[in-house]
Amino acid sequence: HAELRVFDVQGRVVRTLLDGRVEAGRHVADWNGNNDEGKEVASGVYFYHVEGPDGQTKVSRFTVVNFAP
Repeated sequence: HAELRVFDVQGRVVRTLLDGRVEAGRHVADWNGNNDEGKEVASGVYFYHVEGPDGQTKVSRFTVVNFAP
């Protein structure tokens, strides 16, 4: 079982990208910048939390920048 979630600065889950079984090895997760409701997230700082099947976790931050059309 592995989990990959994106959180806002207030600690709320913005998007769940993975919550289930995965095969061993390297993986890539694409995120289109939308939340779980399908709406585009605002520009700002976000965090991702990854937990692998072995219980190891990684948390890091990143910035989303939306440009006006």
